[in-house]
Amino acid sequence: MQKILNRRRLILFFLAFFLSATNSTGEVEKGVKNLSQKPVIIHRNLLDVNQISAYYRNDGEFHSNHSQTGPGFEWPKGSGMYAIFSSGLWIGGQVTSDTNPNVKEIRVATVGHFGSEYRPGTILPNGEPDDFTKPEYRYYKVMPKVDLPNSNPDFMEWPVNQGAPYHDINDNGIYEPEIDKPAIILPNKIIYPDMMLFAVYNDADPKYHTWLWGRSKPLGVEVRQLNWAFDFGFADAHFIKFQIYNKSNNVIDSLYLAFWSDPDLGDAFDDYVGCDTTFDANGKRHNLGYCYNGDNYDGPPGYGLAPPAVGVKLFQGQLIYTGSQLDTAVAFGKKWIGYKNGNLSSFNFYCHPGLGGCTNPDWYDPSLYEQTYNIMKGRTRTDKPWIDPHTGDTVNFIFAGDPVTDVGFLNKDYVAPSDVRFTMPTGPLTLAPGDSQEVVYAVFVARGTSNLNSITRLREVSTLIQKIYDNNFEKVPYAQILPPNLYNPPFLLNVKIENALTVRAILKSQIEPLLGEVELFDDGNHNDSLANDGTWGNWLNSGISPDAAYLDLIIKYKDGDSIYWEKTITKIPTIGKPEIVDFDIISDNINGDKIINPGEDIRYKFKLKNTTLAPISNISINSYKTTSQHIWLDNNLAGYHPDTIQIGEISGWIPNQYFTFYVSAAAPVGYIGDIIYKIFSSNGNQWLDTISITVEDFMYKPIDTVSTHIEGISDSKFKVRLVDYSKLKDNEYRITITKISDDDRRYNLINATLNDTLLKMQTIPYDYYYNEHDMPIVDGFKILTNQVVTRYGLRTWKYNNNMNIWFTGVPGWYYAELRFRYGGLAAHPRVNTFGYESGYGVDDLKNILIIFSNHNTQKAYRYIAGFAPFPPILRLVKHPEFRPFVKDSVGFGFLYQDYEKYPLGNPAYGNTVPFTVWETDKAGNIVRQLDVGIVERNDSLYRWMQTSPTESTKQYLYYGNIDGKWNPSPRLPLVTSKEGDELILIFATTYTDTPKTIYTGGTTDDYRPHYNLLNNFSNVPAMYVLWMRRITPDTSFAEGDVLELISYFPVTEKDVYIFNPVRLLQNNENNLIPTHYFLYQNYPNPFNSTTTISYDVVERTDVEISVYDILGRKIKTLVKEEKMPGTYNVVWDGKNKNDISVSSGVYLVRYKAGPFYQSRKILLMR
Repeated sequence: MQKILNRRRLILFFLAFFLSATNSTGEVEKGVKNLSQKPVIIHRNLLDVNQISAYYRNDGEFHSNHSQTGPGFEWPKGSGMYAIFSSGLWIGGQVTSDTNPNVKEIRVATVGHFGSEYRPGTILPNGEPDDFTKPEYRYYKVMPKVDLPNSNPDFMEWPVNQGAPYHDINDNGIYEPEIDKPAIILPNKIIYPDMMLFAVYNDADPKYHTWLWGRSKPLGVEVRQLNWAFDFGFADAHFIKFQIYNKSNNVIDSLYLAFWSDPDLGDAFDDYVGCDTTFDANGKRHNLGYCYNGDNYDGPPGYGLAPPAVGVKLFQGQLIYTGSQLDTAVAFGKKWIGYKNGNLSSFNFYCHPGLGGCTNPDWYDPSLYEQTYNIMKGRTRTDKPWIDPHTGDTVNFIFAGDPVTDVGFLNKDYVAPSDVRFTMPTGPLTLAPGDSQEVVYAVFVARGTSNLNSITRLREVSTLIQKIYDNNFEKVPYAQILPPNLYNPPFLLNVKIENALTVRAILKSQIEPLLGEVELFDDGNHNDSLANDGTWGNWLNSGISPDAAYLDLIIKYKDGDSIYWEKTITKIPTIGKPEIVDFDIISDNINGDKIINPGEDIRYKFKLKNTTLAPISNISINSYKTTSQHIWLDNNLAGYHPDTIQIGEISGWIPNQYFTFYVSAAAPVGYIGDIIYKIFSSNGNQWLDTISITVEDFMYKPIDTVSTHIEGISDSKFKVRLVDYSKLKDNEYRITITKISDDDRRYNLINATLNDTLLKMQTIPYDYYYNEHDMPIVDGFKILTNQVVTRYGLRTWKYNNNMNIWFTGVPGWYYAELRFRYGGLAAHPRVNTFGYESGYGVDDLKNILIIFSNHNTQKAYRYIAGFAPFPPILRLVKHPEFRPFVKDSVGFGFLYQDYEKYPLGNPAYGNTVPFTVWETDKAGNIVRQLDVGIVERNDSLYRWMQTSPTESTKQYLYYGNIDGKWNPSPRLPLVTSKEGDELILIFATTYTDTPKTIYTGGTTDDYRPHYNLLNNFSNVPAMYVLWMRRITPDTSFAEGDVLELISYFPVTEKDVYIFNPVRLLQNNENNLIPTHYFLYQNYPNPFNSTTTISYDVVERTDVEISVYDILGRKIKTLVKEEKMPGTYNVVWDGKNKNDISVSSGVYLVRYKAGPFYQSRKILLMR
C-alpha cells in the first residue's frame, strides 16, 4: 500500500489549535510538515522523457510530490506506481567555532520528508544568499535535441551564468540560444541528452536551519544540480550531478557528501535495502545501494508479483589528490592527472520507529543535526558503530551481503520488511574557501522474474551503465529511421556509433518476437554516408504488426565488448500513418473573426482519417512542436478519441474541447507556419503529422481602451477593445456589477443612451488572454479585464519595508507569499483556513496598521483555547504556571477570560498586547483605532529529550503559554504545528476602554457564562486573524515597528463604469500603436559612453530589457516593468548594476515581452 501520510493542511486548523496532542515518541513522523508551509517560489519540474517520471525541486529535495503529499518517483511512467518517496543531498562537516578557535562544531545542510535546509539561488560574494524569490532561480527544463528558442523559455534563458553547461557551437564564449545548445560536457565529448534539468541552491540562510533537525549553523555551500535522461538505452535511469562550492570563509573538514533516499517500492512497508561493495573485473567498486521487496509480492496495492528493485549508484566520486601521474580522475568536464575519483565511504540505513521490528532507538529517524552527521559518518544516529552479526566486525557498509544467495549481512538480520531509508556518503573531505567538488549518481529501476532476480537484473544494468559512463557515452548508439518510409517497411536504418566492429538490427513487437533483422554496414554502399565514418546503415524489410514495433541493436566493439541495446527506437508503426483532416478554428481571443491574425491565441480542432492498414483505437494527440519562430504551442492540452476508427473512416472532432496555439504579434502578414503533432494509439504506435497555418492581416486594427470609473472605491478597471469600427455607436455605455457570492461576481453591460441592457450577469474574464475567447462582441467592441479585482481578503503585508522581520507566519515560512486560503501570516476568517466564518463581509475589509510598542498599548480581549466541556480531565490546566491567568476553563473553543491592558490588571506583568491597531485608508492615513483580541493556548511546556545514549534533558517546548498576554514562541525542532499558537483577532469595531458584550458574552466579575467566542462567531465582526511566530526565542520587535496589512478592494455593486466607443476610437486615431514587437539596433553603435536602445510594445505586457556579457552573465537590467502599447527608449551608460563602468567589448541586449524574445549585439569602445 502506498504510504498514507498523517499530513493535514490547515483546512480547519482551529481543531489542532484546541485539542492537538504531543507526539509521545519524540520523533518526527514522515509528513508532519504541512505543505502550505512551502513558499510558492519553490519550483519543481518533471524529468519524464523516459520510463521514469520524477519531480525535482529547486530547494534540493526531489523524488517527492508535494502537491499530493506523496511519492514523486514514478516507474513505469503513467502507471501510478512509485519506487521512491523522497531523496536529496546531505552535506555535513566540521568548522572552527565562531567563538572558540579551539573548538570544531558540526554543521550540516540536509533535506527531509517535505522539507529542506536549502533555498534556491546562489550565494553572493559577501557570503549572503541571494533573493531566492528571483524567477531566474527556477528549475530549468530543456530537450536539447528538439527544443527551439521560441518553443521553450528555459532553452532561451538557460542559466549559464549560474553554471548550467552548454555546447558553445560557434566558440565565442557566449550562450546564444539561436546557435548553441544545453549539453553535458565530458572530457573530449559533448552529449545531448533527451532531457536536462538544472537548478542552483544553497544553505547560507540560517533561518532555514531551524526546524528540520535542529539549529545547525549554515555551511555556506552552493549546490548546482544537473539532472538528465535518455529515452533509449537508459530508459529506466536518471543521472544526477551535484557540484558543491564552498562560498564561505571557513575551511570545512571531515566533510561528507551523501545521497539520501527514502525508497518506497510500491507498498512502503515491505521493503529491504542493501548495497553492493564488490569490485568489477577492472577493479572498480560497484558503489551501488538498492531497495528491494521483502518477498515476491508487493502490495496490494503495489507492484504485485515479481516486484522491481530500485538502485542508486555513485558513478563518479569526489576528487582525491594522489600526486601520482598514473592516476586520472574525471570532474567538471575534464580529466585530472594526479587525482582519482573516490568511492562510497559507507552505506547506512535507518527506519520508521515501531514498524517491522524497528524498535531500537539507535535505528530511528534522526532528530538532531548531530545525528544526521553521525549517519553520514557511517554510524548509527547515536554515534555507535554498526556490527555485522555474522562476524562480529565493525562495518561502515551495512547490509553488504547478497540477498540473492542469502549470504552475509542482510537487512533481515535487523528488521522485518518495513519502511526504511538509506544514505550513500563519500568522504571525509576537506573543502577550503572557494574549493569545489563534483559527484555523479544515477537512479535506476530493473525488474526481473522475482524480487531477488530484480536485484540480479539491477546489478547487470548497473555494470552496463558504469561501463558506458566511464567511456564518456562513446558506446551509446544513436539510431534513426530515415525517409522516405517512416511508418511502413522497408525501413532505411541509420545508426551512429563509434568504434563498432559489427552492428545488427532486430525489429520486434509485443506480439511478434521477430518482424525482421539485418546487418548494418559502414562501407559507404548501404545508405550509410561515407565509409568508416561511424555511420552504419541498411534497408530493413519486415512484416507488419498492429502493435508498435521496436528496434534492438547487437553491437560488437573493437575493444572486444559486445552489448545488446534494447529498444533503441520505440513506438515504430509498420502499418502506415493516419492523417489529420478538417482543420477548424473555433475562436480567437482578439477580434473573434476566426481568422489567424498576428498576436492572437487560436483555439481549434480537427478530425483524423485512418489511412493505415489496420483499425486504430484509443487515439491521443498532442501538439508536439513547431518549427516556426512566430508560433507558440500550449503543450498542456491533448486530444483523445476513445472509439475504434476503422480503415478509411474519419473520426469525430478531436479534441472534445480544443487545441491552442499563439501567434507572435511580430508575425508578418502572409507568414506560413507548421505545427507538428504526435499521434498515439492504444497499441503503442506513434505517428507525426503536420498542419500548416497562414497569418492574415486584421480588417480593423484592434484598439484597447479603458472605461471611466465613476462610482465606488474598487481598484478595478475594465478594458474596452474596439474590434469592428463599422459597428461602433456614438452612445454612452455603462458597466455595473452583480454579486452572486464572494467568489462569484458578474458584470452587466447597458446602452445608457438607449436604456437597453445588452449583457446581463456576464462572467468577468480573469486571465490575460485565455478567457478573452469567451467574451462576447457587442456593437463592435468587447469588454475585457484591465486589472479587475475579484479576489478578496488580505492582499499583502509589509513590515518596516521588510526590515527587522522577527517573525514567521502560519506555516512558518519566512517571506512567504500570502495565499490566505492555503495558509500564511494572516487571513480574513471567512475562508476555510480558519474554519469559522466571521460576520464581517469581505467587501468591507480595510487596510490595517499595527504599531508595536512597549509603552503605547491598548486593552485586548483575552481568550484561551485547549479546554473542552468533557471529559473533565480536558479542563485541567496543563501547568501550574498557567493557573493564575485562567479564569474560565469550562467549554470548547475560544473561552473569554478578561479585557485588560495588563495581565490581571497588574502593570508588573507587562502589556497584554505590545501594540496598537489602526484602520487606514487607501492612502495610508489613519482613520480610527480598532478593538483587538488574543487567544492563548493551554498546552504542555516541557518534554524529555534524549541527548545521548545515556542522558536525557528536559526540553522547554513552549507549545502554549498562558501568562495573560500575547507572547508567541518560535518554531522548534521536532515540533509539528503547535508551537507559537497565540492568535491575534482584529475586530472591525472602534476601540473603547469599556468591553463590548459581543466579545465577552456579558461576562463580569460576578457573572461568568463560560462564553465561547466561536459559538457566536458568525455575528462577530472579525476582520483578520493573525498567527505570528518568532524566528528564534530571542527575536522581537523594535520600539515603533510597523506591520501593515493591505487588503484587496474587489469590484462590488457600488462600482460603475462608463464609456463611449466612438469617442474612444477618436481619441486613439492619432496614437500610433506598433503592430509588431521589435528591438531596434542601438544608436550610436559602437559607443563609448552612452547608447540609446529603442523597442516596440504591441500590447500591455511585462517587459524586460537586460544587458549580458559574452559569457552570458547579466550585467544590468535596464527595464523590468509592465508597459502599455507604444515605442520606448532606454539609455545604457555602460555601467553594471553596481554603477561601475564595464570594460570595452561586445555585449548582448535581450528584449523579452510576454512570449516574444529578441537580442542584438552591441559594441562598447572606451
